[in-house]
Amino acid sequence: MTNRFTIKVAVITGITVLGVKLLSTFLVYHFLSFDVYLVIVAIAFLLVGRLLIPRLKKANMQHLMEQQVPDASPRLTNRELAIFEMLGNSLTNKEISERLNIEISTVKSHVNSLYPKIECKNRIEAREKWKNYAASN
Repeated sequence: MTNRFTIKVAVITGITVLGVKLLSTFLVYHFLSFDVYLVIVAIAFLLVGRLLIPRLKKANMQHLMEQQVPDASPRLTNRELAIFEMLGNSLTNKEISERLNIEISTVKSHVNSLYPKIECKNRIEAREKWKNYAASN
């Protein structure tokens, strides 16, 4: 977000807080009960939020559009590609380690570095990604 917009949000919020404080100082003790005061404060902050949220969303979208989009298809090493294939074929870490003649902890490290690259969180998602990848190649 731009600094200018951030300053506007801070000023509007500050004015709202100041208004609420003045309201409490002058009205609560003389004219209003505390319950009514709380309702007024809640409505004031609700209105400020209602006014700011669309602007925040718009500014955030502009900020996101300005950022560079990362490469959608990250390069996998040969080892990661082999492990990806084995994950796609539903092999366990132990089976992968035996086939590649490496430690299970090494397989786990490869799997953990592979998940973000293929945008997966677990083996089920990786299996689906592999099916799509294998079908397209």
